[in-house]
Amino acid sequence: MFAAALAGEVKSRHGLPMQGRRTTAAGGIFLFLGLVAGVIVGIARGQLVPWMLYGFGAGVALALMVWLIDRRRG
Repeated sequence: MFAAALAGEVKSRHGLPMQGRRTTAAGGIFLFLGLVAGVIVGIARGQLVPWMLYGFGAGVALALMVWLIDRRRG
């Protein structure tokens, strides 16, 4: 089994050859990072909720951009 994988004969667990699948980009990290950045800025400015929403909105915008670019590539 391992020798076949090393020889380049990669098969699925059903015994069929695996087709070349392209991995997709993960834009969900921007949702998290935008939210966290918004919370940090909101705490520093004394307005937590509006800045949390701004950060989340920016994260959604970036995640949508990653999704659209990834979809176009593929």
